[in-house]
Amino acid sequence: MPYYTVVNATPAGHTGTYPATGLTEVTYCYKRDDAGNVTVHHFEVGTSNSLAAD
Repeated sequence: MPYYTVVNATPAGHTGTYPATGLTEVTYCYKRDDAGNVTVHHFEVGTSNSLAAD
């Protein structure tokens, strides 16, 4: 998935051959990668009054 890195996958044997019968549950944990700089502007709702300096 773009912008995500796997940080953990359980169980440890999550790759390879799985049994033909039964259920095998694999859980993946991801971390969102930095996507760039974000600029936030705070305005009073319904107006153009800035609530904080940029």
